[in-house]
Amino acid sequence: FATLGQARATAQWSWIDIASEGGLSALMALWLAQLRASRPAGPVTSALCLGLAAGLLGNGVDLCDEFWSLPKAWWWDNLLESGLNLLGMVALTWGLHGWRREQLVLNEQLRRRERDLRDHRRADPVSSLADADYMAAQIERSRAGGGALLMLGLDGLDALTREAGLAEADRLLANAAQLLCLNLGADELVCRYAG
Repeated sequence: FATLGQARATAQWSWIDIASEGGLSALMALWLAQLRASRPAGPVTSALCLGLAAGLLGNGVDLCDEFWSLPKAWWWDNLLESGLNLLGMVALTWGLHGWRREQLVLNEQLRRRERDLRDHRRADPVSSLADADYMAAQIERSRAGGGALLMLGLDGLDALTREAGLAEADRLLANAAQLLCLNLGADELVCRYAG
């Protein structure tokens, strides 16, 4: 655009288009960075990243139109803008479909930790189990239907913390949480009350 196009005069700039297209580009770049930082590698991550990257480039071409004009006979800029945005939407849609299928599997695996609410702010950082407030809410909800509450404590955890350190005690708690989750029944829930 800068080498082949002609720069538009500042008076021709559409500030609302620049702000919206520039803001969308910035958000897509942020989403792409967040996605790469938070998801493991795999086909779903690749599709989501490809979709965002193609959309970011297509939107970047659209943003360049605001600053440079190209001859109308040149069609490649429109092809780049529309083609990249279409490719991005297709890849993003395919990635979201794969992500949904992933989530169904993960939901089943996490059911014993979350039951019916996913809120990362309620997760204990050591055990990854839901906290005491979540447990209290679940007890309140299940009162009408009955059920049982079992509370377990780890004997000697204080002594282990003093002798081996907090990191070792945290590792023990995390392993105990995993073991409990593996042995729960289909309708059971495990939470961390202390901590």
